[in-house]
Amino acid sequence: NVAVYFFALHIPLSDVCLLPHYIQKYGQYERLVLSAFFHADSWHLYYNMASLLWKGSHLENKIGSSRLLLLICVSTVLSSIFYVFIASFIHNAYDYDQSFYSCAVGFSAVLFTLKVALNYDSNAYSQWWGLSIPTKYLCWFELVLISIVTPNASFLGHLCGILVGVMYGVGLFRPLFAITDRLGIDTVFHAIQSGYNYDQYSDPPGPQ
Repeated sequence: NVAVYFFALHIPLSDVCLLPHYIQKYGQYERLVLSAFFHADSWHLYYNMASLLWKGSHLENKIGSSRLLLLICVSTVLSSIFYVFIASFIHNAYDYDQSFYSCAVGFSAVLFTLKVALNYDSNAYSQWWGLSIPTKYLCWFELVLISIVTPNASFLGHLCGILVGVMYGVGLFRPLFAITDRLGIDTVFHAIQSGYNYDQYSDPPGPQ
């Protein structure tokens, strides 16, 4: 995301954003993926990447590196597909055009998926402005709150991310996770990680 933001500034957001009308009419399916890696501005990017760092690190400790990577990839595509499907349905059934013709970018849908995956089995409570909210349902509260505080945020995009997270919570991705587990991808991640682990207080290694 950061690399795309700094090295793809010349690409107009209108060429890569999640735009159901263009996807349905012109078959521009690359938007299903590209839209997640472009952001409206630097603050949009910074907020999403800080959120990804926090949620990703906690969820990685919970489910492992390979499952987290797979979940991010699946959520990137599936949340976009849900977005297009729901926007098209609302457009055709209720003649509501805002989501169908609007241009959405950002990693927020994936972040909502990660939030659900991280908290779906939590028995804890979170405090918001004096309200005690079950942490497992906090994503729904934030869905509404963000839409009120930031009207330009994509309510439908965030909702689609939550739906993918619910799919994770009920176990629909377990067959995919079983495949990554058998491939032993976590072993590769652990090997890479161990190469960067060091003790800053230890003596430098001696000559071999």
